[in-house]
Amino acid sequence: MFKEKSPTLQKYPIRMFCSTPDQDACFKGIDYQKYVGKKFYYTSEQPVQTGGFDGRGFYKLRIETGEVLYHYRKQELSSVHDMDIVALKEKEAADAFKKEPIVEGASTMLTGIRRSSEKYGRTYDLSNGGTISETQLDALRKLSKKFGDNKASIADQLVNFRVTYDKMEDRFFVQPFPYEIEDTYVIGYIGFKEDRGPWLRAKFHYEADDWLFVDQILLVADDYRLESENVGFQRDHSSGTIWEWMDVSATDGKYYEALSAIANADEATIRFNGRQYYSDFDIPEKQQQLTKNILILFQDMKGE
Repeated sequence: MFKEKSPTLQKYPIRMFCSTPDQDACFKGIDYQKYVGKKFYYTSEQPVQTGGFDGRGFYKLRIETGEVLYHYRKQELSSVHDMDIVALKEKEAADAFKKEPIVEGASTMLTGIRRSSEKYGRTYDLSNGGTISETQLDALRKLSKKFGDNKASIADQLVNFRVTYDKMEDRFFVQPFPYEIEDTYVIGYIGFKEDRGPWLRAKFHYEADDWLFVDQILLVADDYRLESENVGFQRDHSSGTIWEWMDVSATDGKYYEALSAIANADEATIRFNGRQYYSDFDIPEKQQQLTKNILILFQDMKGE
C-alpha cells in the first residue's frame, strides 16, 4: 500500500509510479492525496517493459479501486526504496504491534515498528528514543540469554552498543556504533564465546591523509601516563585516506588500566608517534563515556 508521509512531504508526488509505462511520467509521479492509503498488487513478477537505466523496468499493478498503474523500479522488489510504499502485511503488523521488553524483565521496551524491508528486515523504535534493527535485536537477545538471571540488566546495556554475531565461530562482539566515534579514536570493545566467557580489547586508531608510520603511543590521562613499547601497527588506505591502528588485549594489564584511566579522567590525550612526526589527539568526552560504559558492561558480564 502507499504509505502516509509526514505533513511537510505530503505536497510532493509519489514518484516512480505512473499511469503509462513512460520514464518521464514516472519521474513526475502521481498525486499523493489521491493514492495515500490505497492498496495494490502487482499483476506479474515480470516487467511489462524493460530497458530503463540501472536495470529498471515497468511493473504493472492494480489499485484496489480497479485503476491500473505502472511502477518503474529495479528487478528485485527487495531493492526498491520503501519511502512511498510498504507491504500490506508489514503495515498490518505495525498497526497491531504491542509494546514489549527487548528481553523479559528489561526496562528498555520495543515501542513500535519504524520501518520494514524485505532485504533488511524490520527496524524497531525503542523507549529510550533510539532504534534497533531486527538483526541487532536477534544478536542482543542471543547474547543476553547467556547470562541467566542477569540477562535483563545485560540487555539494557547492550542496546547502547553494536552487537554482532558470527555463527561460524559462535562468537559475539560488542562495540560502539561507528557514528559515535571520531575518525581518530581510542575504544574498548568486548568479545564473548560460550566456552571462554567475555574478553576485552582496546583499539587505537589514527586516520589522516598522510602516513605517520605509527610505531608507538603515548597516553596522558590526568596523572596517568602510558608509554608503549614499539608495537606493530597495521595500515591501510583508500581514496586518499590512510588508517593506522593497533588492536590489543585489554582484559587485564596495562591496556585495561589505560582504558580505565581514559574513562575516568578529566582530560585524556593520546600521541601517535611515527618515524619522524607525531600527532596528538584529545579524546572527546563522548568517547570517554563510551569507554566507561563498555568497562561497566564488561565487569557485569564477568559477574563482578
